[in-house]
Amino acid sequence: MHYYQVMRSPAWVPISDRYWFLQSSIRRDIGGRVGHHKRAWNPLDATKYSEAHGAVVSRFPDAVQVTLNSGSWEVQPGKTAADSVLIYRIFSHPGGNISDSVASQVSQRSLPENMLKFEAAAKQRA
Repeated sequence: MHYYQVMRSPAWVPISDRYWFLQSSIRRDIGGRVGHHKRAWNPLDATKYSEAHGAVVSRFPDAVQVTLNSGSWEVQPGKTAADSVLIYRIFSHPGGNISDSVASQVSQRSLPENMLKFEAAAKQRA
């Protein structure tokens, strides 16, 4: 699957919005194990989708393109739902003129917030 995403920067961080183009794969029931799923992504050359890229740049003219963004979500089922393991891996850099200390601060704060939102959404669906 090929797609793009735009991330609006948190209000408490004075940085430009970011966007990226990715290719993603989804594997289900890995190794025949029901419930063992993984979604992985890697950067996609935005020039392959020049019309979409132009639309993003037009709508978000100050946004910075992130070109280093690889990662995965993996669910490993346990004996019960409470024993299941969710693994999130990311290798990324926000690009632009963001110092490593600011990038670290944002990721340390935004990742836990995102995980709490993910958990809340899962509980609503249960």
